[in-house]
Amino acid sequence: MQQEKLAGFTISCIIFSYNRPCQLDAYLRSLLACFSGCNLEVIVLIRYEEEFQKGYEIIKECYKNIKCVYVKERRRFVNTVLPKLTNISNIYRAIKYPYRKLRDNFKYDLEEIIGESKGDFIMFGTDDTFFYQRFKIPIEALNMIKQNPSLRSIWLYVGPNIINKPQNFKAEVWGGYSWNFYDPNNTGPWAYPFSVDGAIYEKAFILNFMKKYLYDNPSTLESVICSEIKRKHYITTGSCLPSSVIINFPLNRVTDVTNNYYIGISTNYINKFFLKGYRLNYIIKRNVDNLILKDGFDVILYKDDHTIYLIRDGKISINL
Repeated sequence: MQQEKLAGFTISCIIFSYNRPCQLDAYLRSLLACFSGCNLEVIVLIRYEEEFQKGYEIIKECYKNIKCVYVKERRRFVNTVLPKLTNISNIYRAIKYPYRKLRDNFKYDLEEIIGESKGDFIMFGTDDTFFYQRFKIPIEALNMIKQNPSLRSIWLYVGPNIINKPQNFKAEVWGGYSWNFYDPNNTGPWAYPFSVDGAIYEKAFILNFMKKYLYDNPSTLESVICSEIKRKHYITTGSCLPSSVIINFPLNRVTDVTNNYYIGISTNYINKFFLKGYRLNYIIKRNVDNLILKDGFDVILYKDDHTIYLIRDGKISINL
């Protein structure tokens, strides 16, 4: 896909995927179809169990310009975890959450990927989200982050269409909107200055900040870094486009770290069809006013002229 050149800026999109190659395929198709405004580098950080290996091989074959990195086995404790225990926040979490172990090399692989990436900016993504409309990243918004990297960010999954807008929500001259994350009246995503779903940060700032703290998957990455950013009062201002462009479709849950809502279609079920040549698509049939829709959408698997409805109007339509 040809990307419009924009003042030399590049965004490196780093996508986290675990046992969901079919959902990853839908994410990648939507990203490449909808993104414009600057150069785009796409990197996928992959964890998988054996039955999903073939699915990720299909991904690598379909997207030859996308870099796929597999999380390595954990490095030695003395070289990785121990040096970070000089940080009081890491010691506190190690005591409070003893069940959270660095089971593999996720943290260090991710930070190595960011360090070696081509981007001026980093955007994270997860494989259960989807870009539902075309969008362009304005140069003015990127320049604001470049000038104030510890204070500014761009958010693609919120916009004036999303409920519970902050009272301090204001229009920007470049066509988007901004708000103060630390207004005590803010709720939901408007009050959380770090996310792994479609938020854009200046590369050097976010990498140097992440290196200080221990985390072992995208969920703990988000919770730990968000907590520490809030504690230090960084990323005070969020900016968004004239509309949100990303929506979350939690068909399944692949980690027990959080107890988030999910619909309940297993990754194994979807993967069996992906290996047979089917692809996944989301059909939105209502206005988007929230980060997750619970009605007004279909989810299908399709191959040639054959379509399987997994979900109709927000409800599971297959026998599992």
